[in-house]
Amino acid sequence: MKYIALMLILVSNCSTLAGDISPLTIDASDNWKVSYNKEVNFYTITNQSNNGSSKLFFGFFPPVSKDDILDNVEKIAQGVSEEINNSFWVRFLNWLMGSNFNNSFVMHEIVGKEYSGHYAEFKLYESVHIVFIFGNDSEAWSGQFMGIKEMSKEAMNIIKNIKKSG
Repeated sequence: MKYIALMLILVSNCSTLAGDISPLTIDASDNWKVSYNKEVNFYTITNQSNNGSSKLFFGFFPPVSKDDILDNVEKIAQGVSEEINNSFWVRFLNWLMGSNFNNSFVMHEIVGKEYSGHYAEFKLYESVHIVFIFGNDSEAWSGQFMGIKEMSKEAMNIIKNIKKSG
């Protein structure tokens, strides 16, 4: 009877562990904390440095051809640009700092080992906001980075080095 109870515990734990396995392998340095929510297929990768915090997050994106990724990122970036332009806080900071924030963005390509894609980069005073989509022939992922400028390159390197698990 003890063995049956032990087997049931082991089997239930194994199925829980198998269900928690991330579909992606993320190679990040120790100063980045990687979290995966299997319920919504969503990753959150945070970095707390002396200069401030930075957050990279992304989730599964509806299937899209690799050729359409650039168009989708540009559309998302245009929407973000309009939101920034209409933001009370951006207008307030412009007034406070005596500057006129330029809500333009720069497009970049993601060339990774297993995934490729594009991202739009916005520079917001001392911080950076990035929207991106990366994928391969069978899946795509979409997300954002928000944080300090120094961490944005490191965050995009994390994306470039993502691999399919298994």
